[in-house]
Amino acid sequence: MAVSINTSGTYAVTRIDTADTLTNWAATTLEGAGGGASLLASVGTIDLVAEGTDARASRVNKQRVLIAYTHAAGYDFTTGSTGTGATALPDGNVYIWAAFLAAGSALTKVNGGLQICLGDGTNRSFWNVAGSDTYSGGFVKWAVNTGVTESENDGATADLGDITEVGFVCDVGGTTTRFDNMVVDAMEAGSGLTFQGTTTGDLLFSESQAIDSNTAIGILSESNGIIFSQGSLEFSGTAQTSSAETLVFVDALGGAYTYSFDVTGTVTLTNSTITSSGLADFDFDTSGATAFTMNGGSLGGFSTVTTGSGQTMSGIVFQSGGTSSISNTISSSSFNLCDTITVTATGTLSGCTIDNSIGASSVSTTSLAKVTGCSFTSDGSNHAVDLGTVAATTSMDWDNSFSGYAVSDGATGNEVIKVNVASGQTLTINSSSGTPSVYNTGTGTVNVVSGQVTFTLTVTDTSGTPIQGAMVYVTADAGGGLAEGTVIINKVTTDVNGQVSDTRSLGSNQPIVGRARKSTTAPYYKTGAVVGTISSTAGLDLTIQLLSDE
Repeated sequence: MAVSINTSGTYAVTRIDTADTLTNWAATTLEGAGGGASLLASVGTIDLVAEGTDARASRVNKQRVLIAYTHAAGYDFTTGSTGTGATALPDGNVYIWAAFLAAGSALTKVNGGLQICLGDGTNRSFWNVAGSDTYSGGFVKWAVNTGVTESENDGATADLGDITEVGFVCDVGGTTTRFDNMVVDAMEAGSGLTFQGTTTGDLLFSESQAIDSNTAIGILSESNGIIFSQGSLEFSGTAQTSSAETLVFVDALGGAYTYSFDVTGTVTLTNSTITSSGLADFDFDTSGATAFTMNGGSLGGFSTVTTGSGQTMSGIVFQSGGTSSISNTISSSSFNLCDTITVTATGTLSGCTIDNSIGASSVSTTSLAKVTGCSFTSDGSNHAVDLGTVAATTSMDWDNSFSGYAVSDGATGNEVIKVNVASGQTLTINSSSGTPSVYNTGTGTVNVVSGQVTFTLTVTDTSGTPIQGAMVYVTADAGGGLAEGTVIINKVTTDVNGQVSDTRSLGSNQPIVGRARKSTTAPYYKTGAVVGTISSTAGLDLTIQLLSDE
């Protein structure tokens, strides 16, 4: 099944009118001395149609002209739908196909050359969308978000709770343009589009744009292989895949907008880019996805990122974005000039690079175990990790690198770790990568133990196959920082990989001795000697082989 539009999805549009007939349409001269505006059919006069069989047209000559459609039942665009309009579209968008053949004669955008108009029967509000300085001609699906402040009004601000008039305005001031030059076609109101179905290839964004184009809605457009959106998007289908595509959320030309990119179905993105331009940004939300995977590619200019448990994201570039709430595993990715990353109970950051975060803290989490192998670079005014409140005595391991942070504990706002340790409690931070500075806002105690290294012992048979269940006992030998006989691994059995390990801080290289044997359950193995030296800076990975005892 190919991709199709789900009209019952989270984001949808309502067609106001196709402009195929004259019914409920009118042309009005708002200003100027070029004579009364006449409403024409496009076919037979200008012969321009964006959708359907016809469109509405007029002549703008030394005038400011409005072509508008009247919808008596009204639209309610107020937040929370508190108005009386029959169709509720809270803070929605208005979309209008329109073209002006005398584009160079229009006033500039700031002076209202091209505008979208909404009226309540008494007052009209106008939003500047383009002008001779930004528009060179051709049909465009113009859009405005009703949550943005109007550019000007006629009488007073229109009542957004009961909009009965929707139209498009062209203004040429006193310029003479004696020909039919203004065309207005189909109009929609809504928030965006939801796509269901399954991609036939790996081009989710392109296939969605093609479906949009077939229905002449015009929220998605394409240029040089890049897909542009001036509406929110939801992908609710199954096995929807995108490979090496670019999707850009753009200004709806009437002001700044925050769109949404939601996944509620099964989506896989590979080396695809989702970004924004101009004043637009977007919320990226996969928390409701049936399944979501993103490998490679980038997310840029987002307002928020929200992920769901069990999802996979790897090799992503997060660029110039807002806050993130991570409930999945994000690995081998970079966050550049982004706000705080909150790692939830089911989330982890692994092997990521976090540079010049714009938040007070780069990462917010309750456990350092959720941030491993990462690299932090400060802009000089933030913490790498904020642990929040630690209410009970505990220890945590730190294995992340850092640069640009305060070198000693204090309250500058640029310490590596910020934490509030409760009164009478102690937080021990075992660091294997330098000594992170700490800002403790509580009255408890923080101890940083640096120089943590790991000793891993792997037990195999003579063919190199790991032995699970072998008993291992290792102590400190003479000549190191630990007292001879100090137990390092005390009768621990090997895991499925034949391994046991120990992590601790060592002041100097530490010789070790010990033994490993499997004598409780078959297959049985003879005792093997453990001998080696744990480096105080690099640790030790040691493998021993056991002989069969059967």
